[in-house]
Amino acid sequence: MRSTFLYIGGGNMAKAMISGAIRAGIHASSDVTVAELDETKHHTLRAMGVHVFSDARRAVENDAGSTIIFAVKPQSFSELAVALAPALSRSPRLVLSVMAGIRSATILPHLHEDSRLIRIMPNLPSQIGAGATAVAPSRGATQEDLAFADALARALGPVVVRMQEDMIDAFTALAGSGPAYVFYLAEAMMNAAYKLGFTPADARRIVAQTIFGAAAMMQPNEVDPAALRAAVTSKGGTTQAATDHMDKGDVMNVIAQAILAAERRGRELGGREHGA
Repeated sequence: MRSTFLYIGGGNMAKAMISGAIRAGIHASSDVTVAELDETKHHTLRAMGVHVFSDARRAVENDAGSTIIFAVKPQSFSELAVALAPALSRSPRLVLSVMAGIRSATILPHLHEDSRLIRIMPNLPSQIGAGATAVAPSRGATQEDLAFADALARALGPVVVRMQEDMIDAFTALAGSGPAYVFYLAEAMMNAAYKLGFTPADARRIVAQTIFGAAAMMQPNEVDPAALRAAVTSKGGTTQAATDHMDKGDVMNVIAQAILAAERRGRELGGREHGA
């Protein structure tokens, strides 16, 4: 296992990855360095037992053989890459990217020609160890590299899916944006609960547990959600009244089309990154 790990960026996702990896024994805290420009985040990071730098270039130069994990906001990468390129191109290393919308072709020119690159795309529930994560290898990634990336992804949640990079936008539309779709449903259910007379506190508790319980029922034996829906829907009953109303509004197709729209937007943003 590699001896040092350098995170460029110390935001919520980086902290989730570091804490998950330490719990899983993938990292020792003493082997982790974080380069984070925002010094207000340094206290929290140091409390995790890791080394912290404000200067990313200095951190890269000091850890010449480290595995680098890019966890900055995508819009920050272009300027950062220019600053880091001299240090990054000096020696080969494994580089992981958790930056949405930044293609391998954008990252690779800033690295040593023998560096290996893997994109990892976690979703929001990764912050509580309940994530779904895509792993997409790029140039030169070895089986050992992929095993490391898989282990790091599993530290964020139980679902890890390897895929080609051209599927990342689809994954982002489905799983990356997916929690927002569930929260959108929760908002609608809570608004209905208020109209039915529930207090905000009770509405939140009821809706959250209903969604949690329904999701949990899909986990064992990979149960088909259509079968589960049929099991709770009695002919002529209350559930059928609700689903018939949704069908009249073509809700299922609207949701599917919304996910396809998210995937198209991801491809557009990726194309913009290439200057298209």
